[in-house]
Amino acid sequence: MTEVTPPPPPSTKVVFGTVEDDIFDAADPTDEFDGNNNFLFTGEGNDLVDVSTVSFGENRIYAGSGNDVLILGGGDRLLGDTGNDSFFVVSGGDNLITGGKDADQFWIATAQLPNAANTITDFELELDVIGIAGFGPSPNLDFGEDNNGNASLTLEGKLVATFLGISADELATANLTFA
Repeated sequence: MTEVTPPPPPSTKVVFGTVEDDIFDAADPTDEFDGNNNFLFTGEGNDLVDVSTVSFGENRIYAGSGNDVLILGGGDRLLGDTGNDSFFVVSGGDNLITGGKDADQFWIATAQLPNAANTITDFELELDVIGIAGFGPSPNLDFGEDNNGNASLTLEGKLVATFLGISADELATANLTFA
């Protein structure tokens, strides 16, 4: 009988920001944050995190306090924490996004449809904004619900986001903005 040895777990890198405004760019080879299986703690400040070039990074990104901008790739877990944070979905998808406290913007499609739907865990109807960019002033939107009663949003016939703890009727009254 041949014994099979499982592969070692992927290495996890922990990266810390500062109290200043930091930039973390997974595409920059000189950046300590490479966007692949990292734990990133940005700290204070108005930080920019760009993992848009990573198709399935399996990162855990904690944006900390400040008005942070996060440009998403795929397969990440993102937490905005306090501050008015902005999340921009590019081509990836399959991200789990928590805005945290304060008014957040969830740009669920920016000039292209994501490869897979993203999940927003804490959308606040009176506070947060759903943004759609690059599809004209009145794109084809459809609000639905999954089997658990969570709202879903389909854009141009493709599921782009699920919103936990909100019904489709509630989501239809959400603050939508188009660019």
